[in-house]
Amino acid sequence: MALLEAMASRVPVIATSVGAIPKVLENGVSGILIQPKDSQAIAEAITQTLNDKNSALGMARKGYEKVRDNFSSDIMARKYIEVYKELLL
Repeated sequence: MALLEAMASRVPVIATSVGAIPKVLENGVSGILIQPKDSQAIAEAITQTLNDKNSALGMARKGYEKVRDNFSSDIMARKYIEVYKELLL
């Protein structure tokens, strides 16, 4: 949820490529994905974000759009209802 909340807040996101994160965050488009336990990559991603504000803002905007278009409360409610209906049939 923290990832979605950050993206919804329109902030640049740097995350590790674990679990479902790569399904939500597209590297270089809606944020920066790095490999787990790679402190050098984290430092480079932070530096890149700080030095290229236009790119960072663009990724933040794309992240917001991804959340808005796929994870809004209305969309999620519809998806839950679909799952419940499938389970009941």
